[in-house]
Amino acid sequence: MADQKMLLDTFVKHVQEDPSIEGFCPNMYLDTLGFLTIGYGHLLSKLTWEDHEWKSSETFIYELSNKQMADIVAYELSSEDATRCLKNLKKTLEDLKSMPLRAKTSTDRVYDISGNEKNEAIEKAFLELLTKSLILKARLIRDPRAKALLASKYRSEVNNLLLPDQDCLKFLEKDVTEKIGHLKSSFPEFERYPFTAQLALLDMSYNMGVGGLKASFPKMTALVRSQNWRKIVDDNEYRRSQVSEKRNSLVKGWFEEAAKEVEEAQKVLQKAN
Repeated sequence: MADQKMLLDTFVKHVQEDPSIEGFCPNMYLDTLGFLTIGYGHLLSKLTWEDHEWKSSETFIYELSNKQMADIVAYELSSEDATRCLKNLKKTLEDLKSMPLRAKTSTDRVYDISGNEKNEAIEKAFLELLTKSLILKARLIRDPRAKALLASKYRSEVNNLLLPDQDCLKFLEKDVTEKIGHLKSSFPEFERYPFTAQLALLDMSYNMGVGGLKASFPKMTALVRSQNWRKIVDDNEYRRSQVSEKRNSLVKGWFEEAAKEVEEAQKVLQKAN
């Protein structure tokens, strides 16, 4: 039975060595859902725009770049939502200002940034990304192809602020440790599962959260609780539409190894009896 450190170290190494898992970007960017992210998929803002009821469908949504953060929120949301969202946004902005972000010039020279220069650069980048997030989330844009096009465009636009690699790694380790804790809480026998089954569940949880895993894969969740790894593989219960085929195949392989481990152990017991 592997301990938590072995699971943490194995998965962190796995994410670092294989760009197809989460990728790596030391700059702030929008993930595939339009959320503010940095490093190895570390979520900076949990604000979910689609949770709110939009009050307007005017084309002003395309002209937000010159608006202040408070104006964007207050105009677009109900007063109650605006107060809550503005509070969350300000908290995210303060968190960003406390991070050891550095700046990069057009010639790729990286230098330390502090004081007003740092705060102004962070506020500018944050406002730009917030604007893009609003555009991506706006119900005004109903065509999924249009949203995909915008998402691709905005993810390719990288700001000049970046987080040092060692700090990105700290976020990765913190996030993975948190996910392991959530898995242990949701699956009391988790530590007794085959190591490869733990890896497979950790990969899925890192991608969609443990809550998302249970909500999106109720049948697989039941099979995990009964430790029926073979049926998970045979019924393709591990497959996610939002990740690459390579990543799905990797998780399938881990569940397959877990199934074989249990089957071999059962054969040994049968022979012994």
